[in-house]
This record gives sequence, structure tokens and C-alpha cells, in this order.
Amino acid sequence: KSKPVFLYFSAKWCIPCKRIKQVVLKDPVIKAELERFIVGILDCTHSDSHGAKIRDEGYQSPSMPFFAFHDSRGKHVKRLDIHGAVEVKDLLNTLKSIQ
Repeated sequence: KSKPVFLYFSAKWCIPCKRIKQVVLKDPVIKAELERFIVGILDCTHSDSHGAKIRDEGYQSPSMPFFAFHDSRGKHVKRLDIHGAVEVKDLLNTLKSIQ
């Protein structure tokens, strides 16, 4: 069975990204939920980086941080994209809604 995909676009200069990395993604409930996902963390620190190109060209998102989700069939669930900071509860609800 295929797994859903969780993509997190981050940058070293991004203030909310630091909190997400240190608090949100380290939350035990989030870590447990992410076990069923293929997780990709893409670095967008430099505008010409591979991660930034994927964010800009593949998802047309100017946001930082940016989260994209694909279901277990590989389909991008665009309505669930998160543009900007996120709290544990909201990210957990989004992750739980993806099959």
C-alpha cells in the first residue's frame, strides 16, 4: 500500500520555520501521525535552491513556510495546503484527514 506524502518547505531565515522545527514537528502526537507518511523537508533558504524551485514551479506558492500534502494515490490535495505558520492542533487535523 502506498503512503501519503507530507512536504514541508522551510528556510533558515524563516522565523516561523524555527518554531515549527523545534516545537510542532517534535510534538509526540505529530511525530506519531507522520509515521504513516513519506516525509520530505525541502530547504528554500536560497531562492535558486532545488526546494525553492519545486515550491515556486510545482506548487506556485510564495509562502514560507509552506506545507503540501499528497494522498496515498499520489494526488496533490491542494485544498489542504498550508501557507504560513501552523499550530500542532491544526497540522494534526490536516494530517488525519489525508488517506
